[in-house]
Amino acid sequence: STQSTWEKLVHCPVRMIVSSPSNPLVRRLARLQRSRNFRKSEQCVILSGRKQVIDALRHCIRLSGADSRLPLENVARLKKVVVLDKAQQEGSVDGELSMLLQEIVQKQLCSPSFEILSVSAEAMRRAAGSGLESVGDTVLAEFSEPAPLDFASTTLSWKRVIVFDGIQDPGNVGALIRSASALGWDAVWFLPDCADPFGHKAVRAAAGTSLWLPFTRGTANQFTEFVSAQQMRVVLALAHGGNPATRSFVRELRQSPLALVLGNETHGVGTSLSGVKRLTTLTLNTNIRVESLGVAAAGAVLLHLLQP
Repeated sequence: STQSTWEKLVHCPVRMIVSSPSNPLVRRLARLQRSRNFRKSEQCVILSGRKQVIDALRHCIRLSGADSRLPLENVARLKKVVVLDKAQQEGSVDGELSMLLQEIVQKQLCSPSFEILSVSAEAMRRAAGSGLESVGDTVLAEFSEPAPLDFASTTLSWKRVIVFDGIQDPGNVGALIRSASALGWDAVWFLPDCADPFGHKAVRAAAGTSLWLPFTRGTANQFTEFVSAQQMRVVLALAHGGNPATRSFVRELRQSPLALVLGNETHGVGTSLSGVKRLTTLTLNTNIRVESLGVAAAGAVLLHLLQP
């Protein structure tokens, strides 16, 4: 049977679910998609769509060596994968997905209770909600939500930290996390009043990278203590009026451990960081036809300029 085919390929339990969209497991997945409070109470993150799930699994495997430095509670673990039963009935078991899952299981990058759920098309539509792009978009994945890392107590050294100050748009949060991860930044610090990095829109924009980039949340005072202990230079990104991002100034900045602070889409950096001793500003020069770049675009450029 196709159920045993998955079990042989991935070496994990495969549970066949009745076709009814009212099945309790299907209802739970649907609720996780639409309710932030329920998702938080369950401490999990949902990815929907084959490409997003495949990309996330690849990223998980690629970073597994680095992630092993972190405590287990600070690392996302795969809990469930939901596949469309129709695809199995037609004999088209997803070869790439099965190979990635096999490696995930072998490297113990998943929860001990990891399982594959096989559902009908109707149940998949209910479970995925707005996350399902098409009938053929046949994969959902549930990961544990990683806990914030205590930056002060960890023995890890940080050379590049991106700091979000009141960024409200989850798409911007996700896009910036994706850029930071791609460009080799070490971690993310969330000051108060930021969008949830593990909500549907943010996770999609981050292409799953938010699950494995170390992060923490803290106040301005806690951040000030952290950068002082790490001897980091703090760079405030300003739309106007900051130090021009000249080659010589950027070259000077790159010599030090850095924390780059990006502010709210409308009001910019609003948190007072007056207690930070090594504080400077940076502004991108833009063409006269454009007043300023959005925070996701400007942040990506600055992450590239200041990358380690």
